[in-house]
Amino acid sequence: MGRPRLFATNAARQWHYRKYKKAYYAKKAAVRLELEATKTLAVKEAEGVYDVLVIDPPWPVAFQARKLYPEQVDLPYARMSLEDITALRLPMAEACHVWLWTTHRFLPAAFTCLEAWGPALPMYI
Repeated sequence: MGRPRLFATNAARQWHYRKYKKAYYAKKAAVRLELEATKTLAVKEAEGVYDVLVIDPPWPVAFQARKLYPEQVDLPYARMSLEDITALRLPMAEACHVWLWTTHRFLPAAFTCLEAWGPALPMYI
């Protein structure tokens, strides 16, 4: 027994190789190169205000040792105090969406942070 054939016919093989040389795939590659260009990356770092913010602040949680990870001695990230988190100045627009990650323990502090960050952010739960 020989190796199984990848293509049943020669025409199927030619179609497969021609498919990836069509204009769509060439345009897709050109767009990818343009998005990864240094000029485009510089434009993405524009200063100003933003309409949508996704925030995951480093809440001041305490480390809990577990049997599952005995070699872990501390959390893998630095934490901030609630005062430092509240004192952050965010580049948010007058009307914007803010997605704030929190745990149940820090839910009241999260509302305090939202009030401190925005001028008059409406609260929707």
